[in-house]
Amino acid sequence: MTSPTRPTELATANDEYQLLEALLGNRTKRHRQGRFLIQGVTQINRAMATRWPIDAVLVPIESVPSKWAADVVDSLADTELIRMPRHLLDRLGQRDDGTELILVGSLPSTDLTRRPVVDDAIWVLGENISNPGNVGTLLRSSDAFGVHALVLTSRSADPFDPQAVRASTGAVFDVPIATVDSISAAAATLQTDPPPVRIIGLDEGGTALDDTDLDGTLAIVAGSETRGLTRKAREACDEIVAIPMHGSVSSLNVAVATSIVLHEVRRRRA
Repeated sequence: MTSPTRPTELATANDEYQLLEALLGNRTKRHRQGRFLIQGVTQINRAMATRWPIDAVLVPIESVPSKWAADVVDSLADTELIRMPRHLLDRLGQRDDGTELILVGSLPSTDLTRRPVVDDAIWVLGENISNPGNVGTLLRSSDAFGVHALVLTSRSADPFDPQAVRASTGAVFDVPIATVDSISAAAATLQTDPPPVRIIGLDEGGTALDDTDLDGTLAIVAGSETRGLTRKAREACDEIVAIPMHGSVSSLNVAVATSIVLHEVRRRRA
């Protein structure tokens, strides 16, 4: 294993460690620092494959790394390497069965104006999606169905929350992400320049999905888990669409509903 140019060792939960620990659950501090934690083999491998900017590599002091971990460290030889006792690393990894490696990634820009509108693209707009797991699943489905970008209102869960990153299974490194103040603000931005974007909201009281035109450039708007779309979000939509339901439940999980619509869009365009 190649020696890094800037090795650091943390013996205790000192101030530097606490800065790292703040990345677990404090969105404000995460964005103030401009970095986030990347945990788990799948997520780390995807970050490496996409050449995501990495600020630091965290490893335990006590153990000899596996070939996988050694290869990751070697490939990031110019990045700061931080060694710490395993129990401290496990706290950052949020697991108790031995964390071998954690990366600290740089946060990207989430400015919607940096995401150009393109012909026949599919956008997903999430309004106040509060559960990080649902945000991560939206990213995963967005990657699977070729979504151009995921746009989240500022009151949604942070897509760079560790839970969201894990739930995305690495899609957070492939799907462009933007944040906006509101769905109406996103709609105004998307409709500023050609091509025209049709904005469809998901709600149980809308037109049946089977009867909805899904051609062209689309923005699919999904509302919060508990309240659905706000009035202002509905007003920003060109059409409200419902997924036909045949059981006793009246609605689906927001990530499941969005995935069904994305699949239908792709099926019709195949």
